Amino acid sequence: MFNTINSEFVSNDEFTLRECDENAKASFGIATKIEDQIGRLDVVTHRYNEENYLENIEKIKINLSQDQLLSPELSMNRFKEMLPEAYVKEFDENGILLESDLIKTSNGGLYIDKYSWNSVPIVAKEMDGYTGSARLIISNGEKPLPIFNSPEIKIDESSCLQCAVEISQLAKAHQSHPMVLFGLLRIARMYSRENNIPDWVATIDKKVFNLLNKRIGFDIKQIGPEVDYLGSISIPSYINIANSISSIERVNSTAAKFLDGESNIPGFEWYIGA
Repeated sequence: MFNTINSEFVSNDEFTLRECDENAKASFGIATKIEDQIGRLDVVTHRYNEENYLENIEKIKINLSQDQLLSPELSMNRFKEMLPEAYVKEFDENGILLESDLIKTSNGGLYIDKYSWNSVPIVAKEMDGYTGSARLIISNGEKPLPIFNSPEIKIDESSCLQCAVEISQLAKAHQSHPMVLFGLLRIARMYSRENNIPDWVATIDKKVFNLLNKRIGFDIKQIGPEVDYLGSISIPSYINIANSISSIERVNSTAAKFLDGESNIPGFEWYIGA
């Protein structure tokens, strides 16, 4: 399901999630294994549940195992053919909450949307389980990115017309390491650099936007008015990645070095990953 990224992008193997060990508090990487993909979706679904976003999302029970759901052979069109006709439009517009007796989750289901098929899933895992999520949605020429495709989001498109990647589903569990967002963003930054991706668009939870901009020093540009999106007040944003790293360096050079992919940074011994 999630292995349909355009072949021009580098192999995910370099960034694959590694196992935690006794010396590292958290592991970060691209979710290539099925259990890692399920774990990431579970984190996202839990976050949406907490924000009450899923209250009005259609639930459907479908007889799929996790291997079948996440098989590269299951295209989005084939998945939609498995849905009752009444659910197809809802899936296209809002996603659905998928329930299966064959898939074990902590939320009773998994939130799935149409962008899952052209996304790079990034996950954080600690000794007690999966604790963080992000994804890079890659524009494939057929479907606009969510920020351009969601009628409730109003943006100045002239500021980001050439941007082909959206970072989304940035979420962490309550019991996660306090720096889990840093680890997720480091993987996203490194993957983007390897694939010549210079910038991202995003619709960022307002609390996260303020954390990244005011406390950490990201140079994130607001490109539209606040919007109630996916259960929270959010800010449409444009991120020039190199400019953000430079901006962070002026506030905290150690954090900037970590996010930019340097190794053996004092204070970041908790991290394991690319």
